[in-house]
Amino acid sequence: PWPSPHAAAAAASRRNPAPASRMASRSRGSRCGRSGPLFFSVVQPWRLLAVSGQGRGSGCVVRRYSAEEQDVGRIRFEDLEEGQELDGIVAGIQSYGAFIDVGANKEGLVPISAISTSAIRHPSDVLKPGSAVKVWVTSVEDGKLTLTMIKDRQAASKATLEGFLDVGEKEWLHATVEGILDFGIKVGVCAPGSTTPILAMVHVSQIQEAFIDHPSQVVKVGQAIRVRVVDVDMNKGRVSLSMREPQKKASAQDVSAATRCKPTDWLDGRVVKNLGFGALIALTLPGSDNTVEGLLHISNMKKEGFVANAGQLFKNGDEVQVRIVGVDTKGGRVSLSNVPLDDTR
Repeated sequence: PWPSPHAAAAAASRRNPAPASRMASRSRGSRCGRSGPLFFSVVQPWRLLAVSGQGRGSGCVVRRYSAEEQDVGRIRFEDLEEGQELDGIVAGIQSYGAFIDVGANKEGLVPISAISTSAIRHPSDVLKPGSAVKVWVTSVEDGKLTLTMIKDRQAASKATLEGFLDVGEKEWLHATVEGILDFGIKVGVCAPGSTTPILAMVHVSQIQEAFIDHPSQVVKVGQAIRVRVVDVDMNKGRVSLSMREPQKKASAQDVSAATRCKPTDWLDGRVVKNLGFGALIALTLPGSDNTVEGLLHISNMKKEGFVANAGQLFKNGDEVQVRIVGVDTKGGRVSLSNVPLDDTR
């Protein structure tokens, strides 16, 4: 019932309810006096009422849609099904994905990892606002619509997810790096006995034991790697992986002596491991001959200004004085701080 910004969008609108929320006129409730095709910008929903004449002096009359009119004839989220194919129009692009108008009362999001099987740095590398696209429903949860532009990958994810449930934590699987993000890598991996890969995530903390600033320091797109399954979330359709060796489960350390320490007591410690969000500190507790490890969280570190990583302040082997600010005797954990008790910074 309204003109499409271009032929591709018009074709999409014939298959789905027209994306009213994407149409806006050149001016509010006025006449557009110019010849040639009508062009629309993405601003507010408007309705074309009439077009008079042709050539110079002709024009169009428009008005804004009311809130009630905007939802008439549009798809309801509750009517969408997982895996359903839809035609849509790219409504907006952000660094983390693209918003798609599929004719529903709200736009759906295609995460950057679900736009292409090839690695892309930004959705604008392959998409433009107003482009007609084909998408599939991944999930509808909490009033949010998640979509994918990779049909085969979406189908494979649901069809083979159960195949990862029985994979042991020490079992290694072959995978291929398909995308690199700031917080981890996307890999294609097959469940045992399957030849259909799904996209799964390896968080940056699970790439290697030593700290790294960015996953690109260790892996590159197309690289073959081996991974372990650390979690399978059937509800969200996700598989979390690790490239690190499985850790031996040690018994909780005895930290009972730490309960005798006062918050004002300073202890000598040594940095044994940088965790990014903090540092593990080895120290000997008063009245005990055993060395224990405590966590000096980044929020409890004495610093000037914002610090994104504990490695900016400490490196392995550094000597540091700390206070005990928390003790969990059952879990064998000690929380530390190197900020003076009366320091309000």
